[in-house]
Amino acid sequence: FNGTGVAAKAQVAGKWCRIAAEKGLPKAMFMWGLMLEVGHGTPQDTQAAFGWYKKAAEGGETRAYMNLGECYEEGRGVSANPAEAAKWYRKGADSGDGAASTSLGGLYYAGNGVAQDQAEAGRWFIKGAEAGNKNGMFNAGLMYEQGILGVSRDLAKARHWFGKAAAAGMKPASAALERVSAADKPADAQGRPEIAGRYVANGKNPNG
Repeated sequence: FNGTGVAAKAQVAGKWCRIAAEKGLPKAMFMWGLMLEVGHGTPQDTQAAFGWYKKAAEGGETRAYMNLGECYEEGRGVSANPAEAAKWYRKGADSGDGAASTSLGGLYYAGNGVAQDQAEAGRWFIKGAEAGNKNGMFNAGLMYEQGILGVSRDLAKARHWFGKAAAAGMKPASAALERVSAADKPADAQGRPEIAGRYVANGKNPNG
């Protein structure tokens, strides 16, 4: 929601975004959905946001795939439906969205909406990492540090992915990088891999 002058005023931006969305422009539908979800320039309405994400996704707006998947996974504005979440995450992943790839990996890891498959989870986590998602990078680091989710232990690769995640601003990755660099040992205790952080209006990842 960047802009200058009148366009930067939230209510004015919302008005024109809504008009464009109602004219059937998928990009505007997606942006209007974002505004509704966070209450930027309009009252917050997650149900309406879901509706616009769905229209945008069905109109081919690839950025909407991840958001629509999250709505289905988390039950935001619609009843939770993990199988539908997997469907839209996969479409996002196939379009090159690293966050969608990592989130799809999370579904496979947990067996949520798809048959549980640890190797498949790892494959999507690595795809997310390769597409630039910092949570995917962190997960890849964990995988190679511990030799889990379909890969063999490889501390050089663990350092590589932890380093990239740390460079992207992920604080847990900085600690992990120090750990493997200093000791070359697997973690004493690890939680489950992180799934992709939710895509929010300002583009920040809350898992960082």
